[in-house]
Amino acid sequence: MPGDKPSGNPACQLLFLEALAQLRPVPVMMMPLMTDPPETMKTPNSDISMECILQEITPFGRRLEGMDTKIPDLAAEFRSIHNDIASFQDRVTNNNYHLSLVEDKLNFSPNRDHKLQYLRDKITDLEDRGQFPLLRDPRMGRRYGYQGLSY
Repeated sequence: MPGDKPSGNPACQLLFLEALAQLRPVPVMMMPLMTDPPETMKTPNSDISMECILQEITPFGRRLEGMDTKIPDLAAEFRSIHNDIASFQDRVTNNNYHLSLVEDKLNFSPNRDHKLQYLRDKITDLEDRGQFPLLRDPRMGRRYGYQGLSY
């Protein structure tokens, strides 16, 4: 879609899924509203900002439309997680959630771990066949696969 551009950080396309899997409880502190500077919104145990992750959700969701015909199962799994995270984003924006509640709100699906493992396996398979290139986060100068591991 015209004007539908990613956040500018290519690693964000998949890092929001990594954050979903890795968020841990943190001491209670107010999560800034979405209008606050990105550097004030850090996920626990990470220097990738929550703003970076949330900004990527909408354009990434729209890009899924093109995946439906190429990799329908993977697109369906991404769409399911994308929809839940988009719902979470609305709740954060509208209710100014505490960071300590983030993990509870992201543990929305009883089969979340199964979905994430499915995604990891599928993406690893695509990477092995050269169909899913690794992403580079220019801000950190490291290469990332789906799980955010440096290579």
